[in-house]
Amino acid sequence: MLILERIKNDAALLRGLFANPQVINGPLMNRGVALSGKYLEDHLDNYGHLYANELERLELIIETGIIPPVYYSLVNEQNYYSTESELKNNTALLKPAAHTFFALKHSRKKNSGLKNSRFTVLADDFHPVLSFFIENNPKKEYPCGGFSLKVKKGFIEDSGVAPKYAVKVYRDNKFGGNDINRMRAAMRAAYCYQQLGYTGVSFRTNKKQYLVTDWLKGVNLEEADQAKVQSIPIPQRIVMAIALIKELNILHKLGLIHGDIKPGNVMINYDQLGFVDLDSVRRKNERPKHDLIPMYTSRFVPPAFMRCKSEDLYKQFNEQSDIYALGLTLVYLFQEIFVPEPMDNNVKIDADGVFRIRKVKSFRLYEQKQSEQHPGLRDLLRRMILQTSETPLTTEKLLLDIKQILSSYPGYEKFLALERPVGLKVDYKPEMSAQAFKNIEIELLGYHQRVDDVTRVFGR
Repeated sequence: MLILERIKNDAALLRGLFANPQVINGPLMNRGVALSGKYLEDHLDNYGHLYANELERLELIIETGIIPPVYYSLVNEQNYYSTESELKNNTALLKPAAHTFFALKHSRKKNSGLKNSRFTVLADDFHPVLSFFIENNPKKEYPCGGFSLKVKKGFIEDSGVAPKYAVKVYRDNKFGGNDINRMRAAMRAAYCYQQLGYTGVSFRTNKKQYLVTDWLKGVNLEEADQAKVQSIPIPQRIVMAIALIKELNILHKLGLIHGDIKPGNVMINYDQLGFVDLDSVRRKNERPKHDLIPMYTSRFVPPAFMRCKSEDLYKQFNEQSDIYALGLTLVYLFQEIFVPEPMDNNVKIDADGVFRIRKVKSFRLYEQKQSEQHPGLRDLLRRMILQTSETPLTTEKLLLDIKQILSSYPGYEKFLALERPVGLKVDYKPEMSAQAFKNIEIELLGYHQRVDDVTRVFGR
């Protein structure tokens, strides 16, 4: 059977499965056992999100005609291999990629004249997209994070002076150890950085996934020296906060949710703020592609989220949960008003009639005496954190309110020139990110064949 026919059959079966699990046109296998009845229902309760994501992928394959060289059927647990004619048809259907690239590395180890290795990022037609030298630290000490193995500096010149780019190398053991999941995260993050006005380039070479964006000098807000932070005039810090809110507003206009806003994901250089990790960004109400639950940090989500079933958690994230997390994050910028203290509570959770104790991580905020001098800012932070479904905030309203608060400070005008430009000056709409994310999925469908094409040219 041709792969496309197998895929159409599997898609039809999965569609019917979600429409009515009791009536299924063919077997669904799990470890060699055909499932039905209660066993099938229990299996779907635990793994339904995997089949739903697979159905979306199959529908896209049917729509585009771009098939994988090898297709593993989740329905019958068998591999199917493309014929030569199917692969030739694929080549005709593949369009030049716009969201992920390959790269040539000119190693300093093989070129004695180089102080740092040079990367040349290439498009599918092999024209250069970006060229830079990548930091070589003799001590091999680089910043890292939950999903980044290391973040190196990127330079325009081999001198290694004045970094231009931040070059993130993804961990192999994250995203289920799946190359496609890592690529998706990097490609989406690159797109989001571009929309915010930064450099955003995703590429893969030597079996490693890279993401290049602009180098932001400074430290993350969680580690910032509070004495230095509080030495910055309040109006100037409000201007810094406005740029961050504008970035979030762009994401929300695009129909995107950040999902993991926290001080550790915000960079401060004591006159500017900016987001530095966008791997968690996804479309509102979109099921996570790599796992059952989305990327998030429990201490920076509303405590009520912890009462949700794991499979329903992704539906809870929205514009208001982003604003809640941003409110807690901005507390770190204005600790004359509130000082945060981590707090853990044990909460009884009703899980389908079975009560369980779950630890809920949050904060206790201690109001400071100086808050009386900044009532507008204090009240705004409270509203961001204590908003309810009856009084939701939007980033548009937040911008209006914080600008009004800024104007109440004498001499605020002199700080306006310090505001960092944000965005591309376009009319952002949800349809834009929907199309971009769909194009990313299409590129991922043809990725393995693109790798073969590159390998034939460069021999590796």
